[in-house]
Amino acid sequence: MQRVGAFLVKGELRREGSLSVLEALDPVTGGLVLLFRPLSGLPPRIEVPRVLPFLPPVEDAWVVELPFGVTSAARYLGGADLERLTAWARRLLLTFAELEARGLAHGRLTPGDLWVRGEAVWVSGVGVPWPDPEPDASRLVGVLRALAGEGWNGWSAARVLEALAEGRISYDEALAALGEARVSPTEPPGAPEPELPPKRREPPPSVRVKGRREADEGPGAEAPAGSEEAPADPPAQRVEPPEVVRIDEPLDPAFEVVSPEPAPRRRRVLRGVLLGLLLLLLALSGGLYWVRRPPPYVQEVRFEVVPEGSSAELYLLSSPEGSRLKEGFLAKIPGKLRFDREGVYTFEVQSPGFRPKTFALEIPVLGGRVTVRLSGR
Repeated sequence: MQRVGAFLVKGELRREGSLSVLEALDPVTGGLVLLFRPLSGLPPRIEVPRVLPFLPPVEDAWVVELPFGVTSAARYLGGADLERLTAWARRLLLTFAELEARGLAHGRLTPGDLWVRGEAVWVSGVGVPWPDPEPDASRLVGVLRALAGEGWNGWSAARVLEALAEGRISYDEALAALGEARVSPTEPPGAPEPELPPKRREPPPSVRVKGRREADEGPGAEAPAGSEEAPADPPAQRVEPPEVVRIDEPLDPAFEVVSPEPAPRRRRVLRGVLLGLLLLLLALSGGLYWVRRPPPYVQEVRFEVVPEGSSAELYLLSSPEGSRLKEGFLAKIPGKLRFDREGVYTFEVQSPGFRPKTFALEIPVLGGRVTVRLSGR
C-alpha cells in the first residue's frame, strides 16, 4: 500500500488535470483523510462553518481530516431523500454565502466534495487551486440536482435553486425563500467599544459637627450668628463621637404569652403532615414511572450475524433529530433493536478480529430484518 508521509493511501477519488484527490488512512487514529497532491507550500487557513480545515501538509500534499462516520454524498446520486436534501441545501447555502462574503470560493465543487452524516454536511477542497474554476452557485445547484435525480421536479426547493443558478437571486434571498436566514455581525471584529459617559462625581458625605451647619448647605452658606466656622482641614479630628442612643426595655414582656397547644390538635397536624408526605411520594413515584416508561417505537428490527454463531456490537454514530437513541449507544447483535424515529441511523459494526465497518440504516426497514456479514480479517 502506497504511503504519503505517515498516511496509507487507499485509492484515488478524483483527478482534475494534474491535481489528484486521494483517500488515505491515518494508522494512528484509524480515521480517514483526503490528500490533495501535488501541492506545495502552506495551505490557506479558512474558518467557515462546515468547511473542512487543512492539517499541516506532508511531502507534496495538503491534508484534510474527515469527520468520524461520514460518507461521500456521491453515494446518494439520483436517489437522495428530499427531506434530508433540503437540510443539506440550507446548510450549504449558509456556507457558500459566508464564503462569498469573505471573497472566497471553491471553484470545482462536485458531489465527491460533500461529506454527509445524517442531516449534517461538510465541504472539502475549499482553498485548493483547482484548474479552470467555475462559479460556485451554478456548480452547487448542479450537484443538488444530481443528488435529487428524478425527484428534482417535485422538490419544493428546485425553483429557488434554479433562480440562484441563473443569477436572478442571491444566496441570502435563496435562504429566505427556504425559511432560513444568515446572521451577519452588526459591526466588524475589533471595532472599538463605545465610550461611556464620564461618571458624575458624587458630593462628599456631610459630617455633622456639634454647633455647626450641615455641609450640604453649600460653601456659600453663612453660619448663624454666634456659631463657629468648621475648619476644612482636617475635619476628622474635629468630629465629636456620636451620641449613644439607648432604648429602654419596658418592664412588661414584649410578646403575648401563649399557652401550649393541646395534644389532640398536635396529633391532627402531625397526621396532616404525614398524609401530605405520602401524597408527595406517590406523585414522585408516578413521575418517575412516566419518565422511565419505555418510549413508543416506530419499528423493531432484528439484526442477524453471518457466519452463524458470530457476534458483534453496533456503535451508534448519528440518529434522526428527536430520537432517544443518541451517539455512543451500544447494542449487541444478533438481537432486536427498537427505533423510535423514522430516518437515517449511522452505525459502526465492531467485532473482535474484524475491521470496523460504518453503514447507514434508513428506518423503516423493509421486512424488519438486517443481516451483518463479517468479512475482511
